[in-house]
Amino acid sequence: NVFYSVDSIPSQMAQQLMEGKAEEIGVKPNDIRQALAMGSPRREFVVKSEVAKTLDNFGRKATVDPVSKAVRTVMGGWKEYQLINPKRVVKYNARNLSGDAEAVFLGNPSTFKKVGQAASELYQTLYGDRSMTPTMRDWFERGGMESTLQVAELGDINRLKMFSKLFEDKRSIPKKMWDSYVSSARLGTDFRESILRYAAYLDYLEQMQKTGKPNNFGASIPEEIMALKDVKDRAFVLSNQLLGAYDQVSVAGQAIRTYLAPFWSWKEVNAKRYVQLVRNAASDGKLANMAGRTLTSTLKRSPLIAFRVGKFLVKASGLWAMLTAFNNLKFPDEERELPEDVRSKPHIVLGRDRDGKVRYFDRLGILGDFLEWFGLDAPSSLVVDYLNGRKTLKDCAIEMVKAPINTFWQALGPHVKTPIELLRGEKTYPDVYKPSTIRDKWLYLAESVGLGDEYKALTNMPARPYADTLQNIVASVADPGESSYYDILDEKNEYMRKAGKGSDFGAAVNPRSKALYYLKMAVRYGDKAAFEKYLAEYVAAGGSEKGYEASVRSMDPLYGLTSSEKKDFEKEWLDDEGKRKLKLAQEFYEEVIEKGEKIPGATRSIKRELPSKPKKASTVAR
Repeated sequence: NVFYSVDSIPSQMAQQLMEGKAEEIGVKPNDIRQALAMGSPRREFVVKSEVAKTLDNFGRKATVDPVSKAVRTVMGGWKEYQLINPKRVVKYNARNLSGDAEAVFLGNPSTFKKVGQAASELYQTLYGDRSMTPTMRDWFERGGMESTLQVAELGDINRLKMFSKLFEDKRSIPKKMWDSYVSSARLGTDFRESILRYAAYLDYLEQMQKTGKPNNFGASIPEEIMALKDVKDRAFVLSNQLLGAYDQVSVAGQAIRTYLAPFWSWKEVNAKRYVQLVRNAASDGKLANMAGRTLTSTLKRSPLIAFRVGKFLVKASGLWAMLTAFNNLKFPDEERELPEDVRSKPHIVLGRDRDGKVRYFDRLGILGDFLEWFGLDAPSSLVVDYLNGRKTLKDCAIEMVKAPINTFWQALGPHVKTPIELLRGEKTYPDVYKPSTIRDKWLYLAESVGLGDEYKALTNMPARPYADTLQNIVASVADPGESSYYDILDEKNEYMRKAGKGSDFGAAVNPRSKALYYLKMAVRYGDKAAFEKYLAEYVAAGGSEKGYEASVRSMDPLYGLTSSEKKDFEKEWLDDEGKRKLKLAQEFYEEVIEKGEKIPGATRSIKRELPSKPKKASTVAR
């Protein structure tokens, strides 16, 4: 009901009292009291209890205990660093742009026609001194700049030029420099992300100003859109949900991203967006028939077949297909030389560097991330393995069941994974079911914050020249021989598992084994300074020439297989592509690992420095 305050005497008497006629009516000022009166009932709505609870608590800040507050603070700083630190900001923006562009391509491609207008208006407001246009203000006031992925993850800050003078600056010089970089990086990221969002708003608004109905519903539920009376509201919701409604993450999702998985917003929003894109495309008979008419000649004979073909093509990701075609047509040799886990997901090949290594950019678009939840991000490899007898239907099903567990585990924050991995002494990235040994805990921590190359350079650990690692800021690099070597090791482990022999992904760590491991790595990378350092450590720890040679033999790509198993593995297990990789893997092993050709005289140094048999380790080494 409506409630309101009233005087405790009739209003006429109250009026006379105010006019100084109290004596005439016999009422004193102290006689008047305020009373709460109940009026007519408000309009009632019946909603789900979850909705009612949300409305009852709308805008209220939850009470946060000290531990939760500490977790939120650490997570916030970690997320900011991970997203926009100098070594990752380029890749982050490129991947985010590819996902946004794919969503627009699938849901409302005419958005691209408005990119120029959107970029111009946003630039003048964010970097210039012009005020917003009326249309941009409508978009902004509906939450245009507050619904981006970056704001959802890092929170909003006043970065517009018009607001910058309002803040008093008492920071130290290093803090000013870092904050200046962060501000510039975030502003650039918001500018880039907002272009397609605002362009989609402009395009949808133009569509509905003509007919009141959009040409398509993108990633939105049609009934919800048409229930909105204002076309501006419709345009904003359509554009926001097409580009990812990060301001509409569920309550559970908000808790997960705050305390467990820092980048959960992307996972949840992308899954919901892709499902709705497929639903809308499948329900649009005109769109499906158009695609079917283009790619099949069966339309005249069977409209139903054309509809089904079109529906399937609409569901498929155009970006992935275009990237695959580009890679195989432009860089066929480089494509074959990439690691299998890269080839099986959306990526683009960028040629070779001066050393002949393949340069590429991976994790593009939105389809691959969506399919990860179902173990379908590499469907072609599963089909090939099944047809070749390497995997049974049961094996494929198990892979699909395990996929969401691994996806969720990899999404967890460092406050959850890091302590567990340190206690176990095993690193679980990229596959929790295939952990690798942590030999240096400080290196592990440095790698977790993207500073592994810097740590190796400062501590003289085996590594490629630091200058060569800087190209990873823009693109990743793969050595053809090394990629083939590790792909064959994976194939061999799978073969041994099928044969009931199993495989060991971990290793015991002690001073001798640690020095030996890094010695072999120095040989592989051709790092002479690290080679000399770890050769001395291996000698001091009681290492021998015999132990070194045995360890090197164990790195043979076919080590652990009997003669008959080697023949069966090569002839029956591997296909033509696998046989090609095996040849490269064996060449890599013989030239780089066994002979140590990247370090002239490495073999002679090892024989000269190491005793032929193991001896007791020195006191210093112990």
